[in-house]
Amino acid sequence: QNQRGVPKKLRKPVENSDTFFSPGTLQAALRAAGGVLHAVDRVLDQRNRSAFVCARPPGHHAGVSGATEGAPSSGFSILNNAMIGALHAIEQKNVHRVAVVDFDVHHGNGTEEIARHWLQQKRTKDDFHRHTSPDLFFTSIHLADDGTSSGINFYPGTGVQDDIMNNIVNVVVPPMWISKGASATANEDMGERVRKKAKRFGEDNQPAPAAAAVKNQTDAPDANFKGGRLEWMKSFRERLIPSLRAFGPELIIVSAGFDAASGDIGNIGVDAKRGVRLQGVNLRPEDFESMTKQIVDVANACDGRVVSVLEGGYGVLKDAELNLGRENFARCVQAHVKALCM
Repeated sequence: QNQRGVPKKLRKPVENSDTFFSPGTLQAALRAAGGVLHAVDRVLDQRNRSAFVCARPPGHHAGVSGATEGAPSSGFSILNNAMIGALHAIEQKNVHRVAVVDFDVHHGNGTEEIARHWLQQKRTKDDFHRHTSPDLFFTSIHLADDGTSSGINFYPGTGVQDDIMNNIVNVVVPPMWISKGASATANEDMGERVRKKAKRFGEDNQPAPAAAAVKNQTDAPDANFKGGRLEWMKSFRERLIPSLRAFGPELIIVSAGFDAASGDIGNIGVDAKRGVRLQGVNLRPEDFESMTKQIVDVANACDGRVVSVLEGGYGVLKDAELNLGRENFARCVQAHVKALCM
């Protein structure tokens, strides 16, 4: 963390570090990356139309040299599987236009760092030509909160701006626990965002109103609330998909994280001062199916192919012993694979 420029207040103590390296870690990471290379080869050789690589550890937080600059950790990531597959397609399989789409609930900061580094290096070469040289596009939809109004600093705290010059589009969805100019909490009945008129957290040293307890909201009704899954899907449809279509990819690599699912611990925000855990978003299996169908539609229109790579997705806390229920996680993955194969 010291070497990568992490601010002192964001540095994690050793006992809270989240990315471990055991004797078998490198072998597992290499096999995961190798699985992506194998999938890319099969799809580009027309042996498969699409592929889903179900492998861990995930990779989208791993940057050019491991942890990305300014990030408090590598977020469980060792090798960036998605970018390894994307650059393999460009440099070994001669694919000219590759897009990486990330719908994990956390920003793919490592993927963005590698994509920007690769493009900048490519453009310095004498044989680079704007219209004929290989090109790379990265887009991510994710939650973001720096804790200014909510007291919750959501990892990794990046991806809040586009970088059009480097083909990077970031689609930011506010967590359900915040709203502009107000505080918001996860509604235990609706699973959507509830707006309350209140001063911004920290303006007069008064805490925001206490939040409702997080419950499993997989089957919660929609009603007419805005935020949560409704805002996520609208942003995906209106911002991410048009930019992806405009790029015209020949191959799409999907960083498929399922931690935006309702109740998944991956999208829970922890407010240590108030001692509460709040849900950030509440996607359902049908939402993952819808996002995948939209990506596949772009691939079909551009004569492209899709390789999906597992990123986040963990499960729902079942009890005080921190046991996880993975049934909803499995349903979300199943919906994604179903749409991928249609």
